[in-house]
Order: sequence, then C-alpha cells, then structure tokens
Amino acid sequence: MLGRISDYWKRLAGDAPEDGKREQPPSPPSDADAVVFSSRVRLEAPPSSRPHPAQRSLADTTLRQIGLLDDHAMKILRKQQIRTAAEFTHMAPDALLPRVSVGQVKRMQQAVRMAHAIDGMRPWHAIWLFAIHRRSPNKLAGESPAVLHRDLIRFSWSSRGQKVVGQRQLPSLDRVRSWIESARIRQQRQQAKRALENLDLPAAA
Repeated sequence: MLGRISDYWKRLAGDAPEDGKREQPPSPPSDADAVVFSSRVRLEAPPSSRPHPAQRSLADTTLRQIGLLDDHAMKILRKQQIRTAAEFTHMAPDALLPRVSVGQVKRMQQAVRMAHAIDGMRPWHAIWLFAIHRRSPNKLAGESPAVLHRDLIRFSWSSRGQKVVGQRQLPSLDRVRSWIESARIRQQRQQAKRALENLDLPAAA
C-alpha cells in the first residue's frame, strides 16, 4: 500500500511544471494584432484631402477638368478665348452652335455651377441628378441618401441612363450622403445670412 502511494505522488510530481511555475493561458490579441486583422477588410477609401477640381475656384478649373466637352468643342471655345470653367459658365449659350444646342449648353453651365456648390461633386454627377429631377442644391438638401442613391442606380439601368452615364462609375452611397450634407450646410448658411440681413438693428445715435 505504501509503495502504491509513493508511486502516485511521484507521478504527480513528474506532471508538474519545473520550478513550480504554472502554465499561463494564451494572452489575448494585442491592439496591433487587431489592426492588422482589420486592415484586411476592403473599405471604400476616404475622400482625398487634395482639393477636388470641382471644389477649386471656377477660374482655376480648365475646360478639360469640367469633363463634359470633347476635344473639338474645347478647341472651338479656345478660339473664342474661353479657357476656364468661370468663362464657360458666363459665355453665350450659342457659343457652340451648331455642334451643341443652346439647351445643352445651358444645362452644362448649370451643372458646372451646381458641382462647384457641392463638395465632392463633378459636373457629370450634376447632369445625372438633373436627369432624375434633382436640379438644385436646395432640392438636394431635402433628399434621403438611400433613396437618391437608389434612383441613380435605376437611372443607370435605363436606356437613356446607359448613354448618359457611359463608362463612368456611379457614386457610392457615402458619396451621395456627403453631397446631401454639403447641400444642407450650404442651405443653413444661406438661411442664417438672410436672417442676419433681416434683423432690425437699432439706428446709430
């Protein structure tokens, strides 16, 4: 009996870790591990901090950066000393006849102005919005991002939309949301400016 007890305690001693140290449980992943894991998720890149052509002044935006004119149309305008987006928006709408109709030129001028008013928007985006009856920043301010994004997708599927959109990529939902937020901020500033102008200030003594 004593021999069996002795063998039992020897076996226990043999299974124990050296120096009486207990085996530590695996440590949880560090923050660095979590970052590495998260970086594998493919997310849409955030908007660039570099000024977008649509956010620069119209005087600093070239005809090519407008993105609505072909080479021949730009050549015609340069012969008339029209070289910037600012000059384009103020030119006579018949400047490109007979190649481009007066109505088309007016629509492109409106698109350039709207894109300039909304952060992250390009003139061709504005043309798409006009096609689905969103023709002004104030109209855009009242939109739902999900509904507007859905309508843009549906438009791109139509026969007309396929011609207008062409090979260009549709904006993401996040991009559409940023347009609406920009339009709302612009609207709020306009309302604050009008309220300030309408204040009855006391006359100077």
